[in-house]
Amino acid sequence: YLRLSMQLLDLINGNRIVEIGRLRYAVTQKCIDYANNMHAFQSPPCCNDGHSTFFFSYKTPYEVYSCDIDPNTTLAVTHSYKHIANNQPSNNLHMSEMDGIEFLKSFDKSIDFLYLDGWDKGTHMYAEKHLDAYIAAKNKLEKNNIIVIDDTDFVTQSGGKDHLLTSELIRDNYRCVVNGRQTIWVKFNA
Repeated sequence: YLRLSMQLLDLINGNRIVEIGRLRYAVTQKCIDYANNMHAFQSPPCCNDGHSTFFFSYKTPYEVYSCDIDPNTTLAVTHSYKHIANNQPSNNLHMSEMDGIEFLKSFDKSIDFLYLDGWDKGTHMYAEKHLDAYIAAKNKLEKNNIIVIDDTDFVTQSGGKDHLLTSELIRDNYRCVVNGRQTIWVKFNA
C-alpha cells in the first residue's frame, strides 16, 4: 500500500507528505529485504506496526513531516536507521511530538499526501479524531492530493478509523482507489 501510495504521489507530481501517527517499532534490514521481494499487497510479518515513516523518508525525494504524541516513536525512527547502518535523513524528515490535530492546525505548508495513522481503533473518539484531522488539513491540501487512512481493515462495533471520514471524502469529490489494510483516496483536478 505504501509503495502504491508513493507511486500515486509521483503521478500527481507531489512531494510533501504529512503523516499523523508514526512507527512504533524499528525497521530492520530483514524487513527491508522482505519488503523489496514481496507481493504488492502482502504485509511482511515484521511490518505490522507502522513502518511508514521510514519508508516515506528512506532514500526518497519526498519532504516528510511526521507527527506523533509518543516520544518513543521518534526513538523508533532513530533505531531504524541504526539497524540498517545508514544515517537518519536530516534534510527530508521533520518529526514533531504533539497532538496530530493541533499539528495540522499549525502546519503552514501545503500538503500533497496526508497519511492518517493516529488514534488506534477502539480508543476514545478515534473515528471523530480522524475526521477532525482531515478538517484541520483540508484547506492546506493541494488541488491534486492523496489521503491514506491506515488500519481500515480493523472494524469495531462502532466502525473503523474511516467510518466518519469516508462520507466527507466522497462529498469532497475524492475517489477511492484501494480499500483494504489501508484505504487510498485521490483527488485529481486536471
